[in-house]
Amino acid sequence: MLIFSFLAAVLILSANVILISSMQVIGFNQIPPELNQICIDVNRDTHTIRSLLKPSNGDERQICKPIWEDQGIGWTFLRTSAGPWQTRIPVSKREMIIVSTQLIMNYTDHPNAPSQTLLYDYAVLVGIGGGRRFRCRTGDATIWRYHASLDIDQLPWPYFSGCFNSLGMERRRMINCERMEQQQQSGYNILWLG
Repeated sequence: MLIFSFLAAVLILSANVILISSMQVIGFNQIPPELNQICIDVNRDTHTIRSLLKPSNGDERQICKPIWEDQGIGWTFLRTSAGPWQTRIPVSKREMIIVSTQLIMNYTDHPNAPSQTLLYDYAVLVGIGGGRRFRCRTGDATIWRYHASLDIDQLPWPYFSGCFNSLGMERRRMINCERMEQQQQSGYNILWLG
């Protein structure tokens, strides 16, 4: 009985250390793992774009951004949700994909059923380079398609087993092709990537 009590106490203390060291207080760590990045993956063969929610980026083909702004201190209880993010991915010498995303977290409307929605939009710049004027095409007017579900890295149970029903995606107009073309005509360098 003494051994059982000792093992139970060690287990409870270990669980408390894991919870105390979690992302709510200390910051980014791997005990427990934190899904803290939105990554964009472009498949040139199938002309598809998809979003992934990951704890870290180990794939060079994906472009990732943290979903939190840490206010420069590193303590996660001072973090705020990151704003809209736009990335540009060259897919050929004459084409570039623009993907815009923003993760919206709603914990107030339904306290017992929080939700996270990834807003996204995409467009393709055609005819870039060579000093010529490019054309901006919204995603639906191109051969490219956005995979309309948020892929989540497979993590060990019990982490994130309850997240799947709270995650969603919604297409929203975040890229204004007409404005980009007007800015290009007025001499604004819209393709600057730095």
